[in-house]
Amino acid sequence: MYLAYPALGIIKMDKIVKGWKFKVLVVVAIVVLATVFYEGYVLYAQNQKSSKATLVIYTYGSLFNYGANPNETKNIVFGTFEKKYNVNIDIEYPNNIMQALESQKSNPQADIVIGLTNVEAPTAIEKGLLDPYNYTNDIPSFLINGLSNNHYLTPYEYSYLAIDYTMSFYNQTKGNVSHSNFLNFLNSTWAKNLILESPLTDTTGLNFLMWQIAFYEYVLHNNNWLSWWKSIKNYALIENDWSTAFNLFTTTNNPQQLVSSYSTDPAYEIYNNGAMNGTFSYNSTLSYYNNTYYGWETIFGIGIVHGSSHLLLDEEFINWFLSGTVQSQIPLNEWEYPANNTVTLPPAYKYAVNPSNVVPLNNYLTQQQIYSNMTSWLEQWQLAMS
Repeated sequence: MYLAYPALGIIKMDKIVKGWKFKVLVVVAIVVLATVFYEGYVLYAQNQKSSKATLVIYTYGSLFNYGANPNETKNIVFGTFEKKYNVNIDIEYPNNIMQALESQKSNPQADIVIGLTNVEAPTAIEKGLLDPYNYTNDIPSFLINGLSNNHYLTPYEYSYLAIDYTMSFYNQTKGNVSHSNFLNFLNSTWAKNLILESPLTDTTGLNFLMWQIAFYEYVLHNNNWLSWWKSIKNYALIENDWSTAFNLFTTTNNPQQLVSSYSTDPAYEIYNNGAMNGTFSYNSTLSYYNNTYYGWETIFGIGIVHGSSHLLLDEEFINWFLSGTVQSQIPLNEWEYPANNTVTLPPAYKYAVNPSNVVPLNNYLTQQQIYSNMTSWLEQWQLAMS
């Protein structure tokens, strides 16, 4: 068949048809090849991702959440390690870390645990929930010995527990709150202003219980520590976790003006409210008795979960977590003292309670005592508060 175009002359139709079919076939082939290559790439990428080792980390919900940019901080801490070692990190937040580890002892689901303290450490070690790893670079011996001198947990941050008080309450008590102790809370006016955390569900609450027991038994020489709890139970507010308690305390117009928290909180308050001139909306105190401040030093640790199948990676992560890069993120994001003593503290920390002026009550309670008595103490506390 022929077509006539004035400008082109005579053109054979079957050549046009064949040329059109050829072009269609080429386009189809390109689409098919592109699809195959794309699907192959996606499959390759998925296989590459699935072939990476995954480190599962159990920790607490507030980890690195109290800085100016939590996502950026977490990317520095966890994202950098993922890229360097070509691994995936899965961070999980059990309601109770210790209970999760105990329930999974025969089939561990985590590789690393971040956030067990010197109070939970004895139980975790005695129950075989952790594997030792000896890391001591730039970590003071008092922290290592205070947490786990057999290296089942490595310290990464620490601070004294404290009672935060508003400046309104400071004025109401004519400054007496800054030189107070547990005995002051036997007054219902003080007790009804107090927010605490439950020792059954929260690390801060558990350490607070140790603080109160140690103060009663070794400073007051009064073994009836339960009497204090019985006297405040109808007045104080007890929350399930520190974040809830602290956020409630800092909420505008909240009636409670006292909360169990940490001695570094004044630094957090000064820094975040831009009041570096020293104007506080709240401050912190410890237990003042006979012209001496007593406190409970809480040491937070990182450790390897017994049964982890990634021991070398676990160790590398601990090395990284204790390095200056990560430890320098602690002061302005965790608002604790970094365990690595080469890290320079920011200026805001001059407003924190000076730990060198505090007698640690930890010296009176050995880890063996804590392990031997913890179950009984918690049962007594629960009965007294019911």
